Amino acid sequence: VEHLCQEAFSYGAKKVYLIDDPVLRNYRTEPYAMGVVDLVRKHKPEVVLMGATGLGRDLAGAVATILETGLTADCTQLNIDKERRLLEQTRPAFGGNIMATILNQHRRPQMASVRPHVMRKPDRIEGATGETLREPLNMEEQDIKAKVLEIIRDERGLGHVDIAGAEVGYPPSRHLEAF
Repeated sequence: VEHLCQEAFSYGAKKVYLIDDPVLRNYRTEPYAMGVVDLVRKHKPEVVLMGATGLGRDLAGAVATILETGLTADCTQLNIDKERRLLEQTRPAFGGNIMATILNQHRRPQMASVRPHVMRKPDRIEGATGETLREPLNMEEQDIKAKVLEIIRDERGLGHVDIAGAEVGYPPSRHLEAF
């Protein structure tokens, strides 16, 4: 997956942490979670964001559980309160009738999963570079409980639109409707 580092640089990343190990070839929660947890424990970020995709939701929950920190799932807006160093995590609540802003004041990292298309994708800059930090996966195949025996592709799904990843817009005043 090393080629993805260059992809990240072309969209503005200055530093990429790379764990490239054959154990990670197929997604399984346990090795992916341990890879992320090891990175978080070593580098101590204040904020960890993950995509609110099927895999991202699974991974974010596992990582937050191991790190014993909070997780705000399916955020539709993020802001930083610079004075208090808090991530303001906004998501629909009460069946989508109001928007709730959640703060994690006491645990680090502050974690959120973010719905696709919430953040504007930066313009691509061809030839941009950055720093790649290679990290080991401190786990071997025999340590992992789940095994991938076979992958069967569903050819019927080709050309199918995934509505879970569709772009969704929220009116700016929606959070005021309940008041």
